Amino acid sequence: MPSDEPTPEVEKPADYSGIAFEAGDGKLPVVKRSGEAVRAADRMSANMKDATQASYRDGVNVTVAAIGNGIVKSEGPGYFTGAKYRVYEVRISNGSGEELDISSVIINLVPGKGQQAALPLYGEVEAYDFSGTIEAGKQASAHYAFIVQDAGAVAKVQVDLDNQHAPGLFTLKAEKK
Repeated sequence: MPSDEPTPEVEKPADYSGIAFEAGDGKLPVVKRSGEAVRAADRMSANMKDATQASYRDGVNVTVAAIGNGIVKSEGPGYFTGAKYRVYEVRISNGSGEELDISSVIINLVPGKGQQAALPLYGEVEAYDFSGTIEAGKQASAHYAFIVQDAGAVAKVQVDLDNQHAPGLFTLKAEKK
């Protein structure tokens, strides 16, 4: 015997302003990864050269640049048609003497004053995650896109490389394009 399933009524549009956790003081929680656990105090700290560049004592350097913004035009599951987005390029240079595993790099965006992590956006723009390794003396870059309320507002990008390097927190404004 078929049952009568309730039909939900949408009272307001979807909220695409954040994900399931909030940042404290603009910083997101440290990611717990598999493998050897390293106490937060023992991780190499990020020496912030300025709001867009960080270096670590082992020779690893990270640079973040805002490279554009736009409006989501795609339709279908997982897309918030009409939402604003921002795109960043993250570049990692391996100046250490060893190969650097970048398969567990996590990038988060905390836009404006809301202190909620922004939703990542894939498919609408050419955005992709880091994978693999970087040989000593080489570099790699990847593009990350996030849905934001204000595409031109100042935002904080947190780059968490691995268990050995403390996250870098970069503060930048999107380019007007």
